[in-house]
Amino acid sequence: MMKNIFLISALLLSFHSPKAFAQQAASVMDSNVVKVKIEEVNLYKDQGIPFLAWLRDTFVVESVGGSNYVTVRGQFKEKVINATVNGRTLNRNESGYFAAKLDFTGEEKSFIITVTDANNKIFRMQYKMSQVADKKKIAVGPLPGVVRWRFSAGAGLTLISYRQQDISTYDQKVVTVKAGVVYRLLPGELDLGVNAFYNLVPLSSTSVDGYKIQYMGINVRAGYHILDSDSPLRVTLNGGMYFNNSYGNVGFANMYGPQISPEFVYIFNNGNSLFLYLKYAHSLSGSTGISLNDNREVATGLHYSFPISQSNRLSIGVDMSQLSLSLPDVWASTNTYSLSAGISF
Repeated sequence: MMKNIFLISALLLSFHSPKAFAQQAASVMDSNVVKVKIEEVNLYKDQGIPFLAWLRDTFVVESVGGSNYVTVRGQFKEKVINATVNGRTLNRNESGYFAAKLDFTGEEKSFIITVTDANNKIFRMQYKMSQVADKKKIAVGPLPGVVRWRFSAGAGLTLISYRQQDISTYDQKVVTVKAGVVYRLLPGELDLGVNAFYNLVPLSSTSVDGYKIQYMGINVRAGYHILDSDSPLRVTLNGGMYFNNSYGNVGFANMYGPQISPEFVYIFNNGNSLFLYLKYAHSLSGSTGISLNDNREVATGLHYSFPISQSNRLSIGVDMSQLSLSLPDVWASTNTYSLSAGISF
């Protein structure tokens, strides 16, 4: 029958044949945007370090290796021959810029910087870091412990538009469920993640022949953090592999291959965030050669998330995907549009 032409042709070419990965189980970014400000303490006020300038008004609290920390960054605007923070050497470059990672386990932390200038004069100052509430004056609360595992779950409505050679184009609406897990291998630097989706409940279809598609996709990836976490803009480059399969009577079956996906997150002062991803995935299964245009998926998504507790976030967003597959005897494509909501914990 015509409804099986795609699957039969693909099986003759290869044991595997591709499918459309229409929804990326988009990351629900959690961002503990607890910030601290630095102030001088009166203990050494008469002396101080007049040529020290902090590079930011506030610094972000991060988590790594079982403790919270703050990376403070500044510049000595005069030449110094020695510098320490709490007795430890404070490294700086030729222009006097420095960065120091300091533990931050409570709502306030004190530290002492001592420097010796080119004239062997010693300057010393005690500073304190204290939490800063956001503009809405929402209580920041106690800092969470280090969380290396992050889980997410969501659901939404998906529109699938399917085209295949010798089959009339038709649309289908389905309820899609999503789930994901991220492990922070090197917090702030390298993450490992797995996410998945499934078109769980078909709602309606315009197919006059009764065709049905229920896609399932799994992604395994590693994400490298490109942009410094001090910035409100976070940039992560993800790379990995994917597998997709259709459990309906048409669609792309047993598709797999490499994928690359840059992610951009902008964190607002109130802790809300805007998340954008782009994705390119290439099909290895069922293809007779490398064609970056014919056997591939391109996708994008935009999500807005906000905290509902110290560690949980809600998100809403849209995802779009377009996959094309061209084999010697048949071609097919899938466009997908998804509106979903999710929670991370």
